[in-house]
Amino acid sequence: MDIKELLSFNAVEKSEEGYWHEFQHKGKAAGFAFLVLGEHSTPVRAHLTERAKEMTRKQAQAAQKGQELAFSLQMLDNIQDDSIESALVRVVNWRGIKGEFDREVVRQFMKQNPYVIADILAVSRDLGNFT
Repeated sequence: MDIKELLSFNAVEKSEEGYWHEFQHKGKAAGFAFLVLGEHSTPVRAHLTERAKEMTRKQAQAAQKGQELAFSLQMLDNIQDDSIESALVRVVNWRGIKGEFDREVVRQFMKQNPYVIADILAVSRDLGNFT
């Protein structure tokens, strides 16, 4: 293998092209798909970086007050919302659904079907989908 061949693989570029994930329902094709970005894509990395900065800010604010971040029901709600947002940033289009792509519809779908969140995150992390 020469250097040109080595550098021809670009995980970021492939991750940004996305992968059409066909949904299943009761073991059969559901008739629709979401275009999912890979975890190495620029929008996904930017989202994760922003979340990390926000958590660091919260920890620093608590430390300044001499407190620790305590677990609460509000924190659990935030974790659930973060999971939805983390999956949502990865979904950039759909097919098999009438109407223009709408992130708010996808958000509602995820809230009604929480297993979809884990599904999208797994698809995004599977490098085999982006080669």
